[in-house]
Amino acid sequence: MRPIDPDSLFLQAHAGLVGDSPDFALAATLFRQAAEAGHPAAANNLAAMLEHGLGIPEDCTEAARWYGVAAESGIAQAQFNLGFLYHQGKGVPRDFSLAAHWYEKAAAQGEATALANLGVLLARGDGVRQDNRRAHALWRQAAELGEGLAAFNLGIAHAGGHGTPIDFGKAFYWLERARRLGHPDAGKRQAEITPVMSEAERAFAADRLSKLRDLRD
Repeated sequence: MRPIDPDSLFLQAHAGLVGDSPDFALAATLFRQAAEAGHPAAANNLAAMLEHGLGIPEDCTEAARWYGVAAESGIAQAQFNLGFLYHQGKGVPRDFSLAAHWYEKAAAQGEATALANLGVLLARGDGVRQDNRRAHALWRQAAELGEGLAAFNLGIAHAGGHGTPIDFGKAFYWLERARRLGHPDAGKRQAEITPVMSEAERAFAADRLSKLRDLRD
């Protein structure tokens, strides 16, 4: 019997997802075979298909197991995905501490959404000691990586004085960055704070935004 080649199975699975008529069922089967043969990226992809019911019955509990296999192997996306399941209580009991643990692992590898979500846990003190300063630093890092939610969170923090003094200039600046990054609520929040901005705050926001490179605008 020819030995199983997990890399080949992984590539075949990906090939089956390309084109106008992707074969999700075949891809799920091949990802499972590769994952069972020890391929970490295949384990992550199998877990994603299980989580979303693509080509295979939805099973978030099994998805968490396979995300765990991939996460333990150092796959940043799997670490984020597993953290998200714990954050939401999806397929596993909700556990903010474990969510933070896996977000930390993914964030250390520069995974932008993990940085943003870890910031949320830190800002709220969910599963970790509350630390607004670090939350804001993580949101800034994530925003620089193109994560619109992180920029939005910074805008809301500055507008509402959440862990930082109220500053509508900074709020407008971060909300504008969030808007350019596609956050659906950023423009509405900008409209809410614009009437109460001082001239100095307007000047600050305009100056900061003039120095930005174009961000999906």
